[in-house]
Amino acid sequence: MCHLRKYADARRLRGMNARSQAPRSQGHCADLARRNVAAACAWQAGAAYLYVLRLDPVCLAWEYLRRNPDYVRDWSAAELCAGAPATAWGMVALEDPFQDARCAQPMWQSTHLDVPVLVAVGAPSPSSSRFSIWEMPGRRSLWRDAMRLTLTSMSIASVMRIGVPVDLSDDDAYGYVIQPGPCAQKHWRRIQACDAYLRGGSQQVRATAQPVDRRLLVHMRSLQALDGVHAGASHREIACALFGVSRVTKDWQPDGHLRAQVRFLIRRGRTLMRGGYLALLGSDPFACARRVSPDSGART
Repeated sequence: MCHLRKYADARRLRGMNARSQAPRSQGHCADLARRNVAAACAWQAGAAYLYVLRLDPVCLAWEYLRRNPDYVRDWSAAELCAGAPATAWGMVALEDPFQDARCAQPMWQSTHLDVPVLVAVGAPSPSSSRFSIWEMPGRRSLWRDAMRLTLTSMSIASVMRIGVPVDLSDDDAYGYVIQPGPCAQKHWRRIQACDAYLRGGSQQVRATAQPVDRRLLVHMRSLQALDGVHAGASHREIACALFGVSRVTKDWQPDGHLRAQVRFLIRRGRTLMRGGYLALLGSDPFACARRVSPDSGART
């Protein structure tokens, strides 16, 4: 709640008292359209974004979506009355944009969410794997859309999302199905990770040091730059937060490389915020881990 108090203080300093605006009034709707949830905290502090380095693509998709002013407006309208359907955003139900990816549990439509899907085995062998939701580590959540159940298990070490058929019960034998096509290799990597997760059970809860993917650093800076834009900061102010005041003082030029980087990060953040986040839902989170695997000794 600290970031909400900071946001309220900032609005008072700008002479905007939200309590004086009637719900759904013109001024209230305009304030919702301009407001950005993540900008409520101190966007200049780079340490506030370090958690982004531990997020998978699905969580990153939520970080971009919750910064979309149109989504914030739809969620606020839905709290008061029937608003825009969640399907317009690729979701089963609208999630609170005030919650970041560490706390929120957005329910994505299965048509957008590419996850390994289990199938029940009718005639199992003695060596068949058995499904047990209670042996999964971490916090578990389950939701259903028109196609299937989606199970999410979040531990301190990883996040795993699995499609579960409605006819699969606890202790039932299960298997996987890989659809042929150009994405078969990506699906196989997902199944390997899912199978290792399910077989590991409670032993899977162990945090290990992992190399940071450069793409996650770009996501972290894109989100911070996007928050700076929503907070009304200039390109130079955003560069100071990203690269440090001393470096900006030394190297900043109107058309220099630092400003070009800021422009790139802002453009990238806006693209992902305005619909590009859906592509993250189907990306391969295990391809990067395979390229920088400590066992490989070098990038491949």
